[in-house]
Amino acid sequence: QNELTVVQNGTTSAQIVVAPEAGKWEKQAANDLQKYIEMMTGANLPVVNEAQGNGVQLIVGSAALKADTQLQAALHVRSDRSEAAMHSLADWFQRLEPAS
Repeated sequence: QNELTVVQNGTTSAQIVVAPEAGKWEKQAANDLQKYIEMMTGANLPVVNEAQGNGVQLIVGSAALKADTQLQAALHVRSDRSEAAMHSLADWFQRLEPAS
């Protein structure tokens, strides 16, 4: 069984990685991921443009496609469609947000 512990007892060494050249929706997806992890656990993961250290890396958008060359083929995603995929993810996170 493979387990990924992102936060334990309110602390983490994990980080969210998004490409420096990421578009609006990729950046929004990274920030939404940060927001919801903090809401669930109390831990605030940093959003960085380059992976640092040995902690867990939650890689978002085009940075994930660059980090794992097999991912693009496995997802059948063309690079010109990754922005649309991030837009859909951001919309999904918005639907999770509680009504105010």
